[in-house]
Amino acid sequence: MKRIKNILKNIIIFAVVIKYQLLIKLTGINFCINSLRKDLFNLRIDPKYLSDSLNSKFFTFLKPSCLAKSLTFKKLIKKPNEFILIIGVAKINGVFQSHAWIEKDENIVLNSDPNIKTFKKIFTYE
Repeated sequence: MKRIKNILKNIIIFAVVIKYQLLIKLTGINFCINSLRKDLFNLRIDPKYLSDSLNSKFFTFLKPSCLAKSLTFKKLIKKPNEFILIIGVAKINGVFQSHAWIEKDENIVLNSDPNIKTFKKIFTYE
């Protein structure tokens, strides 16, 4: 039974990642951030399980954006107010880059990056 629940959770995680990948392109970031406030269903997933799923080889193969993964994490996590979605920008080797990640108590929970300290935080969502 536990295996079936985990399979269903992974299907939901997959669907939400794909949803945010599309919404980011079609409607923009503001719409996606506002969608976090709406609770269409009451599924809440353990942070460790959700982080492990989003960092799994399967999701790496799909190459979802860091923003889509961060939005999915924030949408599905148990106790979402404990986690902060952060968007930052940086110029690395002359190239403008943006990155989104999740923090809890100033520790990165999802989407760590070796250059994370070079990103200037321009947006946070608790």
